[in-house]
Amino acid sequence: MRIGIEMAIQFARIEFLRRSEGGDSCRKAAYNARTIVKNEQTKIRYNFFTKQDVEKAVKDIPDLIAREQLVQKVLSSNRILELYHDDGESSKYFTTIEVRNEETRIIRIANKINNQVYYNDIYNLKSDIEGLANVSEEQKQALRHILLSTSGVRVLRGRSGTGKSYVLIKAHKLATNRGQKVIGLAPTHKAVSELRSKGYTEVYTVKGFLYNRKKKFLCKTA
Repeated sequence: MRIGIEMAIQFARIEFLRRSEGGDSCRKAAYNARTIVKNEQTKIRYNFFTKQDVEKAVKDIPDLIAREQLVQKVLSSNRILELYHDDGESSKYFTTIEVRNEETRIIRIANKINNQVYYNDIYNLKSDIEGLANVSEEQKQALRHILLSTSGVRVLRGRSGTGKSYVLIKAHKLATNRGQKVIGLAPTHKAVSELRSKGYTEVYTVKGFLYNRKKKFLCKTA
């Protein structure tokens, strides 16, 4: 998704150049900001970011005043949203309107399917989970959540190294053994290969999966 900090800086660069009074330092700063964004796209595609992230992204602009003006232009843009905690305190993080709109759309879609249950062999799955060896109680609890929960959307959370991938592998095996169809989606081809190496047979990148769905839909409507 071309949304996030690089989009915010790009927008600010255009506005900065348009509104400048023709000073060479301003024009040079704006040009440099564009170059930095182009060169560092793969490094700064954050869905949320801090002021320090913006400062880092434009740090190579030689003119200090122009650099500070560009940072302020990014953060004060009407396309940037500051994020707050539930108690109203600033989180010191920012996002873009594009990101927020996409997140809202995802939540809306998730809510529509949240009451749907896809597993129809609950009792046997429960027994299968309890009979697992070499699985911690926390991991069994995660498997119960993934396979036995009554909500259509289940989220697996955990810190690095806590065994999330291991749990997903076990969930896939348990579900497919009971006749459930499991489709694995991953953000990159490398992650797809990793899932395949762990036993997933039907697995795609998110982009590839959506492209194929769209292609099939267009063929049906043609």
